[in-house]
Amino acid sequence: MKQRSVLVVLFDDVLSLDVSGPMEVFAGASRTPGVSYELRTASLTGAPVRCSSGLTLVPDGALVDAGVPDMLLVPGGPGTRTPDPALIDWLRANAPRAGQLVSVCSGALLLAGSGQLDGHRVTTHWSLCEALARDHPAVEVDPEPIFVRDGRLATSAGVTAGIDLALALVEDDHGREVALTVARHLVVFLRRPGNQAQFSAQLTAQTAVREPLRDVQHWITQHPDADLCVEALAARARLSPRHFTRAFRAETGLTPGRYVERVRLEQARRLLEDTTDGVAGISRASGYGTPRGDAARLRQGTRNRARRIPQTLQLPARAVRTPTLRIPVQIAIVLFDRFTALDAVGPYEILSRAPGAETVFVAERTGAVRNDSGSLALVADRTLDDVPAPDLLLVPGGPGQSDQMENENLLGWLRAADATSTWTTSVCTGSLLLAAAGLLDGRRATSHWLALDMLGTYGAEPTGERVVLDGKYVTAAGVSSGIDMGLTLLGRIAGDEHARAVQLLTEYDPRPPYDAGSPEKAPAALVEEFRTGSRFSLR
Repeated sequence: MKQRSVLVVLFDDVLSLDVSGPMEVFAGASRTPGVSYELRTASLTGAPVRCSSGLTLVPDGALVDAGVPDMLLVPGGPGTRTPDPALIDWLRANAPRAGQLVSVCSGALLLAGSGQLDGHRVTTHWSLCEALARDHPAVEVDPEPIFVRDGRLATSAGVTAGIDLALALVEDDHGREVALTVARHLVVFLRRPGNQAQFSAQLTAQTAVREPLRDVQHWITQHPDADLCVEALAARARLSPRHFTRAFRAETGLTPGRYVERVRLEQARRLLEDTTDGVAGISRASGYGTPRGDAARLRQGTRNRARRIPQTLQLPARAVRTPTLRIPVQIAIVLFDRFTALDAVGPYEILSRAPGAETVFVAERTGAVRNDSGSLALVADRTLDDVPAPDLLLVPGGPGQSDQMENENLLGWLRAADATSTWTTSVCTGSLLLAAAGLLDGRRATSHWLALDMLGTYGAEPTGERVVLDGKYVTAAGVSSGIDMGLTLLGRIAGDEHARAVQLLTEYDPRPPYDAGSPEKAPAALVEEFRTGSRFSLR
């Protein structure tokens, strides 16, 4: 087994999601037999660093002692705008020795400042592309893709695009099946509105293996209003129409026409749910010919949701939510040994941007708490007793959750905090802890798909939706859906407009290279392998 070393650079004002997102992908891949990423974090001096929104990360050591990694990963954050000159000097001296250079979001600014991007095609957060091109004319900046690979260099766009890039890098190293397995574990799939089911009905096709066909699939999703006839698509793949149709169906399970129809249906449904656009605009944007035909296709495609689809797409103006919590608001995120970092950091990066929010990490004892892979340590700055009555409490999941199911100190705190909270929330298997505390009895709730049956044994009513609201109780499904939940809650705390602004700022519009977000779409053997090896198996 060949081990790849990955060194993640930490600095003050780093964006925690830029760090935890890719690390979660590499750690997930390492659970596969024959795959090993050695993950390390380092700051200039080895001292803890303060993230842009207040979280403290404890590095494994100092950069000077880190050695030469196979992959050097540079995250972004406000700290990239006025970097420590010593960090730039270290990158200038050591980055050329690394096997592969990777940046997430504004981490590209640090690589550019140290001369690593000259002569290369790169990308970064959309808001920084113009400045990067202006300040570094020797760098070819492409603002369009969510990530760019150019030789040994790989750069991603804003924040959550780092997860997409990490999945692509895992595929480069270990193949499509390993990357698909990781995506499946993280419950990552295309475009995730908060009310979308965990078992996504978005596209039932698998992603094609061959690159020309995958490129065509991606192009279709980005241009549903274009000419998508077989002849046009075949030309893009540089195949004959007959050969293209055969190959496309063999690899995706759908004819090109059926695939296009489903993409257009999803586009129309998304616009119907998320905008106040009129019938003509939605029809044009979705690639349908007439408003009447568009509504008919929507009603047919949504099946059991048809009662919610009007006869035409003419909608009344949707009310904009206004804040429901007083500002400021105290948000308490629970930490325990072997929690899943992305469960905590994902919603943290969203919710901490609520105006006047105070976000604290709490545990039974203060100090560093290691995540499930041991690769990342977050600092709990308060004990449970220090925060008796948060406005919003959030419980992440992770393998360590099993050890907490009978921890009466934690369960008792959850009950007491819930008695006065405005929102009680969880991500992934954190809902099992809420259920063990008796807080979800008779309530609709969700969890990672592998844990849904167990959730039911604790008195909850399990559902496969990605984000479930039942009164003040909000539960999110596996791992990545915590970001969806964060945006859902932020809209209710600070209003829709603020939540949209945060979504744009974090560039949360994921397009991972795999559509592996449900047991129905993943290969049957893969689903069975997960179930057999799951710690939640009830068999």
